[in-house]
Amino acid sequence: MDPSESRRGSGRSTIARIHPTFHVSCLKKKVEVHVQPLLTLPPIDTHGEVLPEPETILDRRMRRHGNRSLTKILVKWNGLPTEDSTWENLWKLRHLYPHLESCPSIKNILLLDSEGKRVAVKYYSDDWPTNSAKEGFEKAVFTKTQKTNARTEAEIGMFENNIVVYKFVQDLHFFVTGGEDENELILATVPQGFFDAVGLLLSLDKANEEVNNVT
Repeated sequence: MDPSESRRGSGRSTIARIHPTFHVSCLKKKVEVHVQPLLTLPPIDTHGEVLPEPETILDRRMRRHGNRSLTKILVKWNGLPTEDSTWENLWKLRHLYPHLESCPSIKNILLLDSEGKRVAVKYYSDDWPTNSAKEGFEKAVFTKTQKTNARTEAEIGMFENNIVVYKFVQDLHFFVTGGEDENELILATVPQGFFDAVGLLLSLDKANEEVNNVT
């Protein structure tokens, strides 16, 4: 074998080990309607590796995993475009980025009737993994608060190491639950907005009923 060929082959082998190589057939044209350039580069460490840092939470959803419910959140990463957002496990992300705990977080929103039965409920936390656990919490918080006077303005109480903000309007009982370290004033804005939305819907239904009676 020609020594020069051996050197050239050795050189190619060395380059392949240092630099990632791939065949040209692996290349595909990127077709996209609109490409948004990055104004800033994503953060990197001393070795040039990208450091993922959550910028904001765009959405959340709950999925069944066996007999448990897992919360996943859609994360927009710092320095990356919105289309590169990914769904992540909430518990895992909170473990990796403890500062996420400082963001206001609502665990559930409950709308119960005068007997404590569900009208509409929404859970955003895994603290109550089963439906029976959710129903038990709803019954307990309703029993504890039904003798209070929360009709003129929202009341705030502690329950099972959580802050519960609640307000009663006629036969409807509004509850919003947050962690014990949450800001009560921020939590209190949620049931007020919820109450305003339901009140608007009820007023529209009443108006439609009156129109139907006239016609």
